[in-house]
Formats: sequence, C-alpha cells, structure tokens
Amino acid sequence: MIDNAATYNLPLSFTCNGTSVSPVFIVGSTLSTSNRTQLDCGGDTGIQGTYFVMEWLNFRPISSGSFFVGFQGNVNHGAIRNCAITGIAGSQPTHAAIQCGFSYLGNFTRNWCVFYNNAWSDMGLVATTNDVDAHGLKFDSPATNCWVLDSTFDRIGGDSVQSGPQGAGAQGDWSCNHIYIGRNVTQGNRQSGYFVKHARDVVISQNTAFNQTGGASGASTPGTGAGLQEEADRVWYLFNHFYDCSGVNGTTGINCVQFSELFNQTGVRESVENYLIGNVIHDCSEQGIFCQQPESDAFYVVGNTVYNTHQGIVKGSADHTTTVHSWNNILDSIDSSGYHIWFNDTVKGTVKNNIFGRHGAQTFRIRSTDGTTYTGDAGFTAWQSQFGTSQSNNFNVNPNFVDPNNITHANRNYRLQTGSPGIDSGLLITSPKDVYARFQTLYGLSISVDFTNLARPQNTFWDIGAFELSGSSDTTPPTVTITAPTASPTLATNVALLTTLAGTASDNVGVTSVTWVNNRGGSGTAVGTTAWSVPLITLFSGDNVLTVTAFDAASNSAVDTLTVTFTDITAPIVTINTPTSSPTFSTSNATLAFAGTASDDVAVSNVTYELVHNTHCIVLGC
Repeated sequence: MIDNAATYNLPLSFTCNGTSVSPVFIVGSTLSTSNRTQLDCGGDTGIQGTYFVMEWLNFRPISSGSFFVGFQGNVNHGAIRNCAITGIAGSQPTHAAIQCGFSYLGNFTRNWCVFYNNAWSDMGLVATTNDVDAHGLKFDSPATNCWVLDSTFDRIGGDSVQSGPQGAGAQGDWSCNHIYIGRNVTQGNRQSGYFVKHARDVVISQNTAFNQTGGASGASTPGTGAGLQEEADRVWYLFNHFYDCSGVNGTTGINCVQFSELFNQTGVRESVENYLIGNVIHDCSEQGIFCQQPESDAFYVVGNTVYNTHQGIVKGSADHTTTVHSWNNILDSIDSSGYHIWFNDTVKGTVKNNIFGRHGAQTFRIRSTDGTTYTGDAGFTAWQSQFGTSQSNNFNVNPNFVDPNNITHANRNYRLQTGSPGIDSGLLITSPKDVYARFQTLYGLSISVDFTNLARPQNTFWDIGAFELSGSSDTTPPTVTITAPTASPTLATNVALLTTLAGTASDNVGVTSVTWVNNRGGSGTAVGTTAWSVPLITLFSGDNVLTVTAFDAASNSAVDTLTVTFTDITAPIVTINTPTSSPTFSTSNATLAFAGTASDDVAVSNVTYELVHNTHCIVLGC
C-alpha cells in the first residue's frame, strides 16, 4: 500500500511477479475516489510483470510534457483500476498518458490487460491547430486481449483511446488485436473519442462521446465520436451514442478513412471489413457516418439512427471505390443542403430498407452509386426503379420518433412510436453477409439486440433503426384448422389410441408453434407449424375434448377443437396365478391368499372377487 502522506517522484519501475492465486496489489492508502494517493510522474514510468493490480492512485505530471506511464516489457494479466490520470491544464504532452505496448521496444507481449473505472482529464491542449496525439490511452503492438471499461475521458488533446500502431511499418501487422472498449464516456476532445489504426478485431461498444470540439479553426483531424484509418480490419462500432460533435471545423459521428490498400507481410493483398451497427448519432455539424476504403474493402452500416446532421452517410473521395452496404438505417432531419446518402463516385454496394426522414420542409436527396443525384418524391421513385433489388424497399417517410428534439440533447429519444412505418419493416440480413452471424462466428457472442439490449427481432421482421419496439404492433391472430382424422367438430371411435391429429395454420407474420391438450389428460407440441401433426393421443372412455392452439411471435393465438367420443368395446383380461393357475385348488387352511394379473386396451379400473354364500370384496392395489 502506498502511503497517501508521502510524495513519490517518478520515473519508477514496477516489476510484479504475481500469480492467479496471489496477485500483486499496488494500492493507494485512502481507497477513495476523492483523495487518491498521488504519484508525480517526472518521466517515463514503466510497469511490467504478471498478475498485478494498481488502484486508488492519481498519476500526475510534475511538469508540462513529462507525463508518461507505460506497460513496458512483458505484461500478462495486468490491471489499472479506480485510478485518476490527470494532466496539467494548458500543457502539451507529446504522447499518450498511458501506453500499453511499444512497437519500437522489441518483441515483448502485453496480454490480458484491463483498464477499469479510471478517470482521464486534461491531456494536452484542446483548442489548438497542432496534431500532437496527446491521447488518453494508447494500445500499440504487440497488445492483445485488452479491455477498457466504465472509464471517463475529459478534455483530451488527442483520442481518448487509440488502438493500433501508426505508420507504414505496421502494415499487415495484426499484433494489436482483440481490444474491447466498452461503456466509456468521453467529452470535449481535440480529436476522437475511440480511434483505431493498424489493429484487428477491435470492438467499440456502448460508449458515449459528446461535445467533441475539434480544436481551433483550421485544425486537422477534428473531433469525432469515433473513427479509423490506416488499414484497420474487423472493427465493430456497436450501440454507441455520439452527439454534439459540432466544432468550428465541422465534426462527424463516426469517421472511417482507409488511405491505401492493405498488403500483409508477405505482400499479398488483403481485404478488410468493418462494421457500424446499432449506433445512435445526432446533432453533428458534418456527416453522421463517413466511409472511405480502397476497392474490394467493405463497410457494413446496419441498423443505425442518424438525426440532425449535415449529411447522413457519406462515401468518400473518388479514388476509393469502396463497397458500402447500408441496411435498416434511419437518416432523418438531414440538412436541406446535404444528402441522406452521398456516394462520391461509382461504388459497389447496396441500400436496402432504410428510412429517409420526410417531414416539414425536408426533401429526399441522394447521390447514388451511379453518380447521379436524385431529389424529391419523383427522384425517390426513379432512384429505386433504376437499381432494382440492390437499392430497394426504402421509405421516404416520417419515422415517428418518441422525442427527437428534447431540449437536453442527451435525453433525445429516438425509439419508434407505435404505428411507425419502421416497425417490422427491416431487412432479414442474410446476403451478402449476415453481419450478426459473422460476429457470433468470430467471437462466440450474439449481438442480435438493439441499442437498449432488447432482443431483435421482437417479431418475425426487424424494426428499422437502432431501436426495436418492445412488444409488438402485430395484433392479428393466426388461424388454425383440424383436418384429420376429420374436419368435423366431433368424432366417435372405439379405438383407444388416436393415431393422427393433423391440420394447418397460418398468420400474417408467421406461426411460431402449435400445441395440443386433451381435457381428460395429456398435452404437447405438434410437429410443424403451417402444416402440423400429432402422432399418438391416448383416449379415455367418454368425451375427449382435444384443443389445438396456434401462436405467432406476438403471442397472438387461435384455437380449434375436436371432441372425440371413445366407446370401449374390448373386454379386459384377468388371470389368477397364485396359489395356482389351475382352475381348481384344494387346501386344509382356513384362510387363502390369491393373486394374479389383469390388462385392458385402455385401463383396468378395478378387480373384484366373489366367494360362495355371496361374500365378496374389492381387491386392493388394482
């Protein structure tokens, strides 16, 4: 435990030799977020080793530009949690405050590193035109299986979190991989909230970024919610909230720019794939989403909600023929001089089942994959007619959000109201790639949920946008009909087993299951849905009311019944086998025990015996 009363001037070198059973803890003495033990960082501070935790500390520089804490050497299972990383307001460090991995230090490894519940603030100058890259946390190579969780980043001169090394020497180097950045909040940055360079398998999920200023007028790399460049691959932006990215230079929700084609370290061209799914982006002074990658690379932009931006989805410069797939997105309240979708050149891609918001003075505008601009009602019709199935099933309507213009931007509500045209109107995503199945294949987890973690779809079809309507708008019940052994509502039989009960069912959306129950006993689920059957049902003497119920995904149901009257005409069989199976028996005993067996095609209800002189009783146990 580090004494809070002492002063610690760094650089210091920490080497930790913990184990999973006995980890090393380096802990501030106060165990308090309001009074953490302060470590004055006078230069590079190195941490290495295995199974260690640093917590309840406040890392601070002793002078401008001197701040640096690094996971140097080999690190395996290292964590920094409940710490503050606080810069000097107005200072300008030239590197990240904390760096995990150093590509220039040699082939060391950093595996299973966790940064949890930390608070970064005042890293470098925010209102500047300089591009100094004073990041909060930087993952360099090699670094793998690392997490950044539940942390805050305020007024960072670079990116809050940047994953991947920089420069041509890193091309094809995937030693920075499997990075998870989740549930963090960042505000007021000079650059981006969450940025990726030469890295693969990076998941950026459920984060918030707002008030990204972008620095002084004329600054390069203006503040965005998130972004990527330099051949990032398999980056997943999932269920993030980016808003008020509106600096003097104009800023974007998610800004993805790949500058050149990617070749692996053996010189073979590699295609990359990146995914933007379920994000909510609003009140940005430039694009909601910007995509630019070389030919044969692809962006999958699926199930996002973009509101009140200058342009919705933009595909970048004309020398990058990116493939962009835009499915199930809502692009609403786009600036009158902007475009719902802008493709800067002829591109490969698809535009399906999107809502292009239309209300008030808003007019449909798209620059399509053939380079032609289509506007207004007539343009919308002509555009979809021109491209057929590749750009189809889109809507030029008001999506009917719950509260999109709340005076508090953080509380703006982009859920769909009941009756919205976006409900049950989304694309069932199977081609050209099921992005949800792709994630599960790669990482073993399902992301078939909406922005609030509600399972998708709630019905047979997905809702458009980032939110799925809880419950269902489907109030139409299915139909179900018994067709065998008869279409009549009644049936008489003297056979104890009904060998076939079968029929049909239908629904406006889809039948999910068919069940049956006998009021005399027995129940189950039929085989099949639209054509269903039950192989064997046991009948009891008298009336058996068989009720069949069909259900749809909204729990609407319908029933059909068949009353089967069973008359038992087959006599049971009874046999005495004790004290003998012979029809006669002699004994000198005054008492006699006897037993036997009985069977029936339905059931034996009881067995009686009778003696001479009309004495009888019911045999117990039958």
